[in-house]
Amino acid sequence: MKKTLIGFLIPSIISVAFIGGCRQESREYLRALEAKDRLIESSHTARKDMIDSLGRKSLSHADRAMDEEGRLEEQSLYVQGRLDSFRPHVPNPALFAQASELARSLEQDRNSLLDQWVEASRDLNPDVAKELSSKIRDVELALAEASETAKRSRPFGTSAQTSSDAVLARELDPDERR
Repeated sequence: MKKTLIGFLIPSIISVAFIGGCRQESREYLRALEAKDRLIESSHTARKDMIDSLGRKSLSHADRAMDEEGRLEEQSLYVQGRLDSFRPHVPNPALFAQASELARSLEQDRNSLLDQWVEASRDLNPDVAKELSSKIRDVELALAEASETAKRSRPFGTSAQTSSDAVLARELDPDERR
């Protein structure tokens, strides 16, 4: 009787621990997704603050907004690492191809909008710059969703990179890629 009870008890404890661990990973993944969305929104707010500061000719406030944007970029890299750690993976080649193509297209749109935003901020055209910042935020949110979908559905053995992987790889120096 004791052997049967112990034989049942050990697998039960392991199963409960495994299920608890999976739930914890799911919670951490969802928290990281929420953090990424908040960072995108905060980045939009920092861009708006910078434009407002430049319009008021307050360079110190503009510098703080630019510093905030840099800090948000650093946090974004940290959150991306958390997402990579806890991301569920269900291979789906068709979904991967579709999401990867969408991510590439959105990345191009984002880069174009960023270029337009830089020009609008140089011309001190605050209304246009704020509108472009809103569009950038919307594209970044869609890009984050498409990139995550592609990463979750990447087939095993596929070495193709989604656009956010490629962007991160380009941002790192060759020395840092080791």
